[in-house]
Amino acid sequence: MMKPEFLLDTDTLIYWLKGDKNVEAKAMTMGLETLSYSIITPAELYFGAYNSSHLERNLANIQRLITCSKFCRLTRRRRIDLDN
Repeated sequence: MMKPEFLLDTDTLIYWLKGDKNVEAKAMTMGLETLSYSIITPAELYFGAYNSSHLERNLANIQRLITCSKFCRLTRRRRIDLDN
C-alpha cells in the first residue's frame, strides 16, 4: 500500500520555518517522505525572504526545507486510494 502524499501550502511552510512546533510535529508524524510542495511555493518563500530583515537566515531555512520535501508536478495526476 502506498502512503498518501501531502501537498503543503506556503502558509503552512512559513509557520514551520518560523518554528511552529505543532506544524513540525504533524509533518514528522506524516513522514517527511510524504510531503511535497508546488512550483509556486519556492517563489513565494524566496519573495518573502528577499523582503525580510533576515535574508541569509531565511534563505538557509528555505533551502533546508526544500531538500527534505519534494516537488509535486501540478500537471501530473495522482490517485490516492482512500479505502486502504
